[in-house]
Amino acid sequence: NYAENLIIPSFIELNQKVKVLQDAVNAFSTNTDLANLLIVQNAWKSAYLSSQSTNGFNFGPAGEDGLTKGLTEEIATFPVNTISILDRISSNNTSFNDFQRDIRGFLALDFLLFGIAEDNNSIVSYFSENENALNYLKAVTNHSVQSVEVVSNTWNGSYKETFINNNGTSVGSSTSLLYNEFIKSFETIKNYKIGLPIGNAPGVIVPVNPTLVEAYYSGISTQLIKEHLNSIEQLWRGTSKNGNSGIGFKAYLESVVGGKEL
Repeated sequence: NYAENLIIPSFIELNQKVKVLQDAVNAFSTNTDLANLLIVQNAWKSAYLSSQSTNGFNFGPAGEDGLTKGLTEEIATFPVNTISILDRISSNNTSFNDFQRDIRGFLALDFLLFGIAEDNNSIVSYFSENENALNYLKAVTNHSVQSVEVVSNTWNGSYKETFINNNGTSVGSSTSLLYNEFIKSFETIKNYKIGLPIGNAPGVIVPVNPTLVEAYYSGISTQLIKEHLNSIEQLWRGTSKNGNSGIGFKAYLESVVGGKEL
């Protein structure tokens, strides 16, 4: 149920939407005008909202591998380092072969597409007059597309059976991997999406800073939290995105002694 009805469909949808975003960015690069900017912005919103459904599956193909961190860290680290982004644009540095996750991914695009200048007309002018910025916009988008595509293709290929056959509840089992990421996904909302801007991140008490919300420049942080919470509930219940009920952690808990009461 988890593999076929929750995980794989979520990655397929995200893969499709980031490619729509990539096409929109390429069109904007060719014809840098307001109409194409609006298309890119809408494609970004659609793709990033879709990504919230994959937040709990940061293992296996979406896990860490060498320089590559988990998929969520690769494409959704925030807050972004705007100073470093602008420095990289200035030097035309489009390499992401490093550990600096706050200069790439969807939230770097949030800054580039909504916050690089004071309004949409100014954003169009900025990119029209700055080829390096267009290069960086395309590079960030392409890196995100490549990251998602590898994960989606691997789940659709060999990893589906690996995940299903890795049964049991021991450390390293699919149940253990999935449940741990379910918990970490919820903790991300509590500790970062909400904790950072209200000044109460883990181990750090700092002044309230609204600029530290997830998507400060586009202003859709609340929508993202709602989508994220909804995906966590679906994961807990084993319910697919189209609302079909299946066996999930909730059903398992209710089947053991004391589970219903708990």
